[in-house]
Amino acid sequence: MEEPESNNQEQEPKQEEDIKGSLERISESLTSRQRNVTSEQAAGISKTSLYTAPSAPTSWQPDPTYNETPEMKKKKKKLHIFVAGAAIFFLITVAFAAYIFIGGSNQVSPDNIHVSLVDSPNISAGKPYDFTITIQNDNTVELQNASLVVTYPIGTRTSTEPHTALQRETRSLGSITSNSIIKKDFSAIFYGEKGETKILTFVIQYQVVGSDTPFVKTEEVPITIDDSLVSLVVSVANQYESGTDMEATVSIVSNTDTTIQNLILVAEYPFGFTYKSADREPLAGDNIWSIGDIKPGETKEVRIRGAVNGTNNDERTLRVRLGIAGGRTEIASLISETSRTYSIKEPLFNVVMELNGKESGDTNVSMGDTVFGSLRITNNLTESIENVKVSIDVPTALVNEKEISVDSKGTYRSLDKQIIWDKSLLDSLARILPGESIKLSFSIKNKGAFDAGIQSVRNPHYTLSANASGVTVGDVNGANTTLASAEGLVKINSILSLTSNSYYARSGVPNAGPLPPRVNQKTIYAIRWSLTNAYNSLTNTVVSASLPPYIEWVGAQSPASENVSFDENARTLSWNVGRLPAGVGQNTAPAEVTFYVALTPTLSQEGSAPTLVQDIKADARDEYTNSSLSVSREVLTTFIVNDPAYVYGIEKVVQ
Repeated sequence: MEEPESNNQEQEPKQEEDIKGSLERISESLTSRQRNVTSEQAAGISKTSLYTAPSAPTSWQPDPTYNETPEMKKKKKKLHIFVAGAAIFFLITVAFAAYIFIGGSNQVSPDNIHVSLVDSPNISAGKPYDFTITIQNDNTVELQNASLVVTYPIGTRTSTEPHTALQRETRSLGSITSNSIIKKDFSAIFYGEKGETKILTFVIQYQVVGSDTPFVKTEEVPITIDDSLVSLVVSVANQYESGTDMEATVSIVSNTDTTIQNLILVAEYPFGFTYKSADREPLAGDNIWSIGDIKPGETKEVRIRGAVNGTNNDERTLRVRLGIAGGRTEIASLISETSRTYSIKEPLFNVVMELNGKESGDTNVSMGDTVFGSLRITNNLTESIENVKVSIDVPTALVNEKEISVDSKGTYRSLDKQIIWDKSLLDSLARILPGESIKLSFSIKNKGAFDAGIQSVRNPHYTLSANASGVTVGDVNGANTTLASAEGLVKINSILSLTSNSYYARSGVPNAGPLPPRVNQKTIYAIRWSLTNAYNSLTNTVVSASLPPYIEWVGAQSPASENVSFDENARTLSWNVGRLPAGVGQNTAPAEVTFYVALTPTLSQEGSAPTLVQDIKADARDEYTNSSLSVSREVLTTFIVNDPAYVYGIEKVVQ
């Protein structure tokens, strides 16, 4: 019984050494990258050892000896399902948060505000159009302090006062709750041609809870003119010979059951057309007429006569516009416009007149000016034209006969008031070959502005009428007389005159300050402007000037009704006269205004006569000739020579 105990005691140290050696070998294997250790090498322990070391794996591969039980597979499947469900839930949560952040219930989008026209977008021109606008808030929050601004097309009128322009209208909407609709009623009168589209612009301004920032929603709503107030028709021939007269008839036919008020007609003439006359007096120039009121079913006409010039097969278009006047000569609401095109036929024997270089044969000049003219005679036949005679009839009421000059060997015959050329004066008129042209020149000087009987003339003008004749020799028909003619219209511009003076003690002018002016002391001067006008009425008449930097604008114009203004920044002043009728200052008193400026001289101005007003000029447009007129005047100084108190030396600054 004792021997076994002795054997066991001897074996225990050996087993401990074996275990220790095995552990050291395993440690060495684990810390080595190159050595592969088998399970047997790692262990080195007998099956009877107290501890057996596990074999180390050589890669991350599944253990082939591992077998899953059905219960383990079931748990693993549940785990996969749970992970997939959690991932899907996470994605849904992120998407919902993004929706809320970008455009969800806590935000307002203008795209969720809708403006709609309840009524039909097809309307009748010139009649009150009652319409309803709906504003729908599809946002999830309330719109606060909302307002609606409606911008109407140009030319719209109020329904209650058809003469009053309607450009913009603002309505308060208050608060618009979420998912609600409010309605607003409007009424206006629209004008336009049949089929024309107009745009109504609606702008909604609003705020939201927690923000003072205003937001804006803009919506444009089209409406269409379903029928026109009038029919506008232009009647002309399809073709005219160059150098001949034409007549255009403009017909205005009412299509409405109400009276249309304050209409004007504007014509746009093509190149080569020279206006001569019309059956009613133009309102301004030669292309604007007042039609006035037109009653239901009424027809009105304007007949326009003029000369046409051009080359063969040219096409020219005459355009006319009809509308409601927004001023004296401007269309505020266009009702209708139309046009007609005609062609030019070059005559076989052609005469073209040029005046001051304008082939259209018309010109605008002033009294005392010289008109330089020419005739170009062309043979478009296949045969020669022989024994050519040319004449120009010259009205002499506005012409200085002594200043008529004829070149090209022609002559002026005062007995019958004609300029003439023939083959006895000019050899080239004996025969003009096919395709050949001959140019004849002349000049005519107008009477002076102060000649007898001139100042009382209104809308002065005269027409030069040219005629040419010749004989064509044909192979079959023999000799035939060929005639051609041309006309040129000369219009005389009005004369705008401006008088400009400075005063101190003239009657009716309150004086103030020392005279002569003293250094560092203020002296107030009066400036008086006076306008006169001769033959034709003028529009857009304005007198302007500027003040030196040391001059103070006092103002207080007289009469107080005159429109005088001063721009402090630009230091410019203007007197807006507007329309200046013909004969002002001749048959009636001149147009006048008086205003005041102040001078406080500096020491450097001692001994000088300082400038009070400078850059003085008057501008206007001639209603008859449509020419721009301008006249300038010299600077005004303290040299008040027209003042009854003036004596030599009081214009100079003293100390």
